[in-house]
Parts: sequence; structure tokens; C-alpha cells
Amino acid sequence: MESRPYNEEDFLLGKKDGASINQYPTHSKSNHHNGDMSIWGMVCLSAYLFGESALTTALIFVLIPYQVRLIVGDNSKSTSLGELSIAAAIVSIIVTPIIGYLSDRTYSRFGRRRPWLIAGVCLTLFGLFLIAISRQFWLLVIGYFIEQLGISVVYPYYALLPDLVPEHQRGTAGGIMGCFTMAGNIVGGGMGFLLIILTFWQVFLVLGVIVATCTIITTVFTREQDYSDPSIPRDKMEAKKFLFSLVTPLKDRNFRNAVFSQVFFLLGLNTVAYFLQYFISDVVKSPYKLLGKQVATSADQAVAFFIFPLYIGGVVGAFISGPISNYFGKKAALCVSGLVVVCVVILMNFIPIFTLIVFLGFLAGFGWGMYFSVNNALASLLLPSDKDNAKDLGVRTIVTSIPQLISTPVISVILRVAQGYGHNLGYTIVFLVSALYMLIGISFVPFVKNC
Repeated sequence: MESRPYNEEDFLLGKKDGASINQYPTHSKSNHHNGDMSIWGMVCLSAYLFGESALTTALIFVLIPYQVRLIVGDNSKSTSLGELSIAAAIVSIIVTPIIGYLSDRTYSRFGRRRPWLIAGVCLTLFGLFLIAISRQFWLLVIGYFIEQLGISVVYPYYALLPDLVPEHQRGTAGGIMGCFTMAGNIVGGGMGFLLIILTFWQVFLVLGVIVATCTIITTVFTREQDYSDPSIPRDKMEAKKFLFSLVTPLKDRNFRNAVFSQVFFLLGLNTVAYFLQYFISDVVKSPYKLLGKQVATSADQAVAFFIFPLYIGGVVGAFISGPISNYFGKKAALCVSGLVVVCVVILMNFIPIFTLIVFLGFLAGFGWGMYFSVNNALASLLLPSDKDNAKDLGVRTIVTSIPQLISTPVISVILRVAQGYGHNLGYTIVFLVSALYMLIGISFVPFVKNC
């Protein structure tokens, strides 16, 4: 069959030489790439991130703080929220690298990552159901634990980027994934407004439908190699080999510096994120006015309103992250975008005016979106071993989660103790510690070489 010239239309439609790219293997038996991924392929690959981000943002910023306050009251809300964060961190530390190791050694006709994606989303939806019906704190903890377990089981999904996308396209793919993440975050933040017109249960149902739909798109339209072929070399699963492999990636200096950079930066972001609703409620306080006009009547609505400019800025930052990082370099993009977020966090604490906070939210989102997208692309380039992509990404999650296991409960205690001296002192400590974490993370970036 004679092939016709390849043009821009074919690229956008995911075709190569007159045929769909999906008709060809995306990935050879030696884990090398057989061609570029189309824009359509990147969009389908990124679809799941929209659903996961909508869910995560809705839970962390709006629904979990709202539900914790309803169940335990204002006096215990910070401590209880810290206990929930411990559950999430423990799950990530234990489960993620194990699932990654198993995924790297999964030999299925559906690939190595998608079976875990489906299983993890099923667990996530069950946990979401338990959270929705929780009226006691112990049931909320169990539901959140199972939901986080599902998210951890899904983690091999992130190895699809190094598995399927050639190195020279990862900046573009990272930007598209960042845009889908930020767009999902906007939708998740809007769940606070849905509480006005929908019941608590209906909001969770909407989230479940979004997650399920996005998962189906990624699962159906993202093609992996058929690993059921017995001629493919297979690694045995050995406990001793697995435990040793947890340390091996960190022996690589570049990978180690990149991981520590992400550890501290995300630690700073999570410290603020977990307590943002309580900060707006306790420090900014109602009425929540933008340019003199009241836009929210409660803290959960105010957070939802704040999230819109935050993640719109995130979409803009993610969208331009590819060209910016390609022109100025990934390290420069990471440092500048990180410093933008640090400055915003400090200003928010010392000038707690709602109108200013909303405008600063756009800048914070811009920096966050660019940092997130560039960091994803950088991480995929620094993975030490092609055959252990998912497990090595899981190792990165372990190192990221351990500080969170310690920090968030400590911050909860600080807020509780500081109540006797006024809420502002406690939150000032929280925001300054958060900024310090992020600065430490940024300081590791210059030591990442060859990128």
C-alpha cells in the first residue's frame, strides 16, 4: 500500500503515513519508543489527571475540612485534620512502591499500567462512597484511608509518561498533563459552590462520575504493548531484590536532588493547602468581598471562589511551561516559578485581605502550574532504570510522604496551642514554615545536572 506525505493534520489526528498511530505498538519489547505520540494521544493520556485532580482538590480544599468541622467541631478540627493526613501519608509510603514494583512486572495483554489504573479507581470510588456517608469520625478515617489506597494503587499510571512518550516530547506532554491537572483542580474547587444547590451526597456523586468518565477515556484510548507474549523477558518478583531496589534509585545524584527538591516544595504547598479553609475562616473572616461586592457567605464558599483564579493561573503556567523550560532551561523555570509561589504565600499571611488573596491566587497558580509541569517532565528524564519506572516513581513518593507524616500533625498542634494567643500567630507560623520548606526545595534544583 502506497503511503501519502505526512502533514500537520495527520499529526493532530494521531496519524502517521496515512494510518492511525494507535495501529502501531507504542513501545517495543525493550521499552524503547517506536515513534512520536500525537497530541490526541497526549490528551487521552492526560484525561485521568482531570478526574483525579478534581477529586483531590475537592477533598483537600473543600469537602474534608468542611466534613471534619461538622463532625468534631471547631475546637478539634485542626488536630483531626492532621490525623487524616497521617492516614494518607502512611498509605503512600507503604503501598506506592510495592504497587510500582508489581506494575513493572505485570505481564498482561492490556499492558503494565492500565490494569492497576482500573483497580485503583474502583477502590477510590468505594472510599469516596464511605466518605460521603460518614457521620462519625472513625468512618471518615476509614473512607479516606481506602480512597488514598486507591490513589496509591493508581500510581503506576504516572509511568505511562516515560513508557510511551519519547524524551524530546516530554516537555509538551508535561504541559498538556499540567493543563488537565489544573483544569480538574478548577472543577474540584467549584464543588464548594455546588454545596449551595446540591446535597452533600450529590456532590460526591458528581465527583465519582467525573473520575469514572476520565478513567474510561484514558484506559480505552491509551494503548500499551501486549505484555502477555511469552517471548518477552520476565523479571521474577523477589522480596530481597525489591527492598534493595528501594535504595538504588537514590544513589543516583541527579535523581536524589530532584526528589529532595520536590519533597520540600510539595511539603510547603501541602502545609498551606490542608489549612487554607481554616485560615480563611479564622483570619480573613466574613464577609468575603471582592472589590467591595460580597461573593461568598462561608469559608468553604470563599475557598471555592479563591480556587478559580488559583487554577486558572495554573492552566496558564502549565500551558507555557513547555516553551519556557525549553528556551530558558528546566532548572531556571523551576526556580523562578517556585519563588513566585513563596512570595505569594508570605504576602497572603501578612495582608489577609480577601480581594488581595484572590488576585494573589492567580500568581500562586501560575507558579504552581509551571512548577508542576516542568517537574513532571524532569522526573521522567531522570528515572535511573527504564524497566523500573513505576517503582522508582514510587520511591519518589515515599521520600515525599515521610516529611508530610511528621509536619502536618506538628502544624496541627501549633495551631491548637496558638489559639490562646490569637489565631493569627499560629497561621503566621504555618505560612512562614511553608515558605521555608519551599525555599529549601528550590535550593536543590541547581544541583540537578544534565537537564
